[in-house]
Amino acid sequence: MKWYKHLTASGTDPDIGELIDELGFKGYYLFFRTLEIMSIEYNISNPGQNLFNFDWFLNQFSRKINQKTLLKFLQITNKTGRILYQLNGKDIHLNCPKLKHLTDEYTRQKPYRDSDKVTEKVTEKVTPLVTERVTPKIKDIRIKNKEKNKEDTHKETRAEIISYLNEKTGKSFDPDSKDAIEYINGRLNDKKNPATVADLKRIVDIKVTQWLGDPEKDQYLRPSTLFRPSNFENYRNERHISPKKDAVGQPKPKQKTDKEKEFDATYLAKRKELEDQFKDQIEAAKKKKDSYLLDEIECAIKEELTEWTENRL
Repeated sequence: MKWYKHLTASGTDPDIGELIDELGFKGYYLFFRTLEIMSIEYNISNPGQNLFNFDWFLNQFSRKINQKTLLKFLQITNKTGRILYQLNGKDIHLNCPKLKHLTDEYTRQKPYRDSDKVTEKVTEKVTPLVTERVTPKIKDIRIKNKEKNKEDTHKETRAEIISYLNEKTGKSFDPDSKDAIEYINGRLNDKKNPATVADLKRIVDIKVTQWLGDPEKDQYLRPSTLFRPSNFENYRNERHISPKKDAVGQPKPKQKTDKEKEFDATYLAKRKELEDQFKDQIEAAKKKKDSYLLDEIECAIKEELTEWTENRL
């Protein structure tokens, strides 16, 4: 489908209003972005219905949309009947009964425009031309773009930073992973206040001292947290206090402060709150012995906790 009709009264639609009440303007975005995704894969012989891999479907949205938010959105649209869904293993089946009424005229008239004879004649003439002249050029362009994208001016520097992080934490991050490239290159390329190698290593030292070995915070000793734009400036300006050592020169076990104890209690309370939100789905999945759905719910809870924690650190 080339485009679909967007009704001007959508802002006052009570079903969309419920999405905004529950999810903020993420609800509005999720609704129309889902229609866009379904329209791209629109099947005129089976209008309004799509079968997607769930992970692929989730990746079509903004990175700020996690599994928990997407599932909550679908539960609301399923209840209102606007977009019905059903999880089946790793796939999701979507059904928007009204999507066929929003179809553009180009798509709606397509079955009547198509002619088998015309198609055969055009195919006979065009296919050799495409194969002989156009396809090689497209391949050349793709190869050139691929080689251009391979250029990485910070490859050695990033490897140095990740090696330092792995050495300090005992972990094994890949310097060429998506997160490493995005967050380290991003800080080094910052136009307003670019970071130095010393800045990045200093942040590693500071956070290793504070978080290493902590049951809750150790997991955040990773590029996506340490070098995230929203965290970076605060971390860079923290004082680095070396850990005190005992009589034999080993670092003394760190005693949790009242603030840290309060954080732990709040974290546990937040997890219980999220588990309560999914209580019905968890019980239903356990009855059906649906381990995949249980894993999906647990993943959604962990993603929500990660986002919640990073906003508080």
